[in-house]
Amino acid sequence: LTDFLQATRLREKTVIVVTSDHGEALGGHGETYHGYYVYDSTLRVPLIITLPGTKNQTPEVSQPVSLLDVAPTILQIVGIPRPPQMQGRGLLASILGKPQNPVPIYSESLFANLHFGWGPLRCLDLGRYKLILSKKSELFDLEEDPGERKNLFSENRAMGLECKHRLEEIVTTYTRNVPQKELPKLSEEALSKLRALGYIGAPSQALTSIAEDLPDPKDRIQLYNLYLKAGALDCASPTGKCLPQVRELYQSGRELPIGPETESPSRCVNPRTRQDLR
Repeated sequence: LTDFLQATRLREKTVIVVTSDHGEALGGHGETYHGYYVYDSTLRVPLIITLPGTKNQTPEVSQPVSLLDVAPTILQIVGIPRPPQMQGRGLLASILGKPQNPVPIYSESLFANLHFGWGPLRCLDLGRYKLILSKKSELFDLEEDPGERKNLFSENRAMGLECKHRLEEIVTTYTRNVPQKELPKLSEEALSKLRALGYIGAPSQALTSIAEDLPDPKDRIQLYNLYLKAGALDCASPTGKCLPQVRELYQSGRELPIGPETESPSRCVNPRTRQDLR
């Protein structure tokens, strides 16, 4: 890329941004892929920004920033005013080596809530401390515990409650006056395309707010992994090889949707063969 920009004399006019949408858990905390949890294994991504014609190395920034900051930063670099409704902040000062005050970083995973009716996971990263709000909330000291293994929520109750209050303020601010909409139903063709990309199923539940009374996704991770396994077998083979896993899944958690043609909570069928899986 840089060779092309140099050869075409575009480097002096080009802002380069290198980043990613998510990481991969690779089995950390029991999560195989991404999207289910909000641990740093999937939230932390690279963010490299170079200015037009920059020859010197951009300073490294250790404080947390957000992908929401990318668009405001690009507008800041090219001198275009940021629209008032745009979230995030410009990072040009940090790129130029001028420290900026840290701000809380909000993240969320609504996957388990939208698909299965379990609790949403909402997260606030303050730099050192990080809160994951759920029925069984977690507080981590990222300086001492970057792997997020020791939950300090009960031990450091004051910090946990402060983080919770700040997180709830953010959720309230950005969900105020947001109309509730029914999720669109996907066609079998659309579902097939999602499966081909490695996604199993589609959202089927209405979004809730904080919902600390709903089942904690941490208590459902084994059930979810079984769901993934059964779905992968179903995608790979229409011959019924997945039936033992699907039967186990159905018996373990009837709250799960088993395929797009599930007709009722008491009856679950194979979408291809119409065979009753009980």
